[in-house]
Amino acid sequence: MGSLGDFWSWACSDLANNVMRGVLAEYLVAMALGEVDGTRSEWDSVDIRTAEQWRIEVKSAAYLQSWAQLRPSEISFSIAPATGWDAQTGLTSNDVLRRSDVYVFCLLHHEEKQNLDPLDLSQWTFLRAVHSSAGRTMSRTEDNQALQPPATGGGAGYLLRPAQGGGRMRWW
Repeated sequence: MGSLGDFWSWACSDLANNVMRGVLAEYLVAMALGEVDGTRSEWDSVDIRTAEQWRIEVKSAAYLQSWAQLRPSEISFSIAPATGWDAQTGLTSNDVLRRSDVYVFCLLHHEEKQNLDPLDLSQWTFLRAVHSSAGRTMSRTEDNQALQPPATGGGAGYLLRPAQGGGRMRWW
């Protein structure tokens, strides 16, 4: 039997694939918020719950994928209302709605496959949008007006604090 490290290396090393890139994006946002205590809840109705009771959904996209591509991927983030399971209560709701207060859109914008590094924050762009401004999908080219970050300030107006140490998150 291999070690846990062997398993992680085998299963989770390709940070450019859709699943692991999404988990990495959630981690980067949770780190920026100081909300990395405990472990990630896989099927919760929101990706991050803050100490201030904010419910945050993290969406990830990239121009480059792990597989061979003829051209870069189109960037779009789905935020359509859905049913959801709540990890805190263990209950599933059949109500179709948005369960997050805030969406964070994480674009791995780097376009050179030979030096793509999802751990390099300079290769990412992050955008936040509050629930009230969200339609069913958002893309960088179609919804720039809806995607303007809220004004800097306290509480709901400034939801992501700078990352501790290391690089800084870039915002659209």
